Order: sequence, then structure tokens, then C-alpha cells
Amino acid sequence: MQYTRTLIRLIVKIVQQLLRTKPQLNRLQKRHITERWQVVQKISDPTQQIIEAEKIMTYTMKALGYTGSFAEQLQKVERVFGKKQSLWTMHKIRNRIVHESGVIATKHDAKNVCSAYYSFIQQLL
Repeated sequence: MQYTRTLIRLIVKIVQQLLRTKPQLNRLQKRHITERWQVVQKISDPTQQIIEAEKIMTYTMKALGYTGSFAEQLQKVERVFGKKQSLWTMHKIRNRIVHESGVIATKHDAKNVCSAYYSFIQQLL
């Protein structure tokens, strides 16, 4: 009985540690992200820039091994990297642009979204 409890505690500790381990991008993934980011910075249409920036975030999270929708990926990212409220806020901006009619992104919106996403990505590069 004592052995079983000890074994369960050990397994729980190992799983907790694995969940806290930050995944890494490889050299090719980093280069791909950097190249795509350079292209996004040249996009003049704020709406398109926001959409493309989130595509890079999606690629980055998938490259880190996180699956599911953007929201599901972000929840998993937060378990390892900590709370990322700014990323949620930027995702909401992108969703409004894509899903609500008549919403037009401004250059200010694009700057904020790109800045938040790039800030997170920079931690990984």
C-alpha cells in the first residue's frame, strides 16, 4: 500500500515536471518564423497584417507541439509559459475582424497585435 502511494506521488511529480518543460523550436522552424515575420511586417493592409500575424502564431504553437484550435493551443501554452492575457486580447481583435461584418482594422490595431505576438515569439527565437 505504501509502495503504491509512493509510486503514484512519483508519477504525479514527473507529469507535473513534463507539463512545465518549455518546448523548443529547432533551427529551421526559427528561420521559417523569422522569414514569415519579415513578410508580415511589409503588409500595408492592417486587416491582412493581423490575420497573417496570427497565422504565424498558429504555426509557432503547432511547431511547439500544441494542437487544437488557437484558443486550445493558447490554453496549453499558458500552462507552460504563464498567463498570456495580451495574446488573448489580440486574438479577440482578430476574431472581431474575421467574424463580424463591418469591422475594419486600424494601423494601431495591427501594431498592437503584431507587437504582442512578436513579443511572445521573440522569447522562443
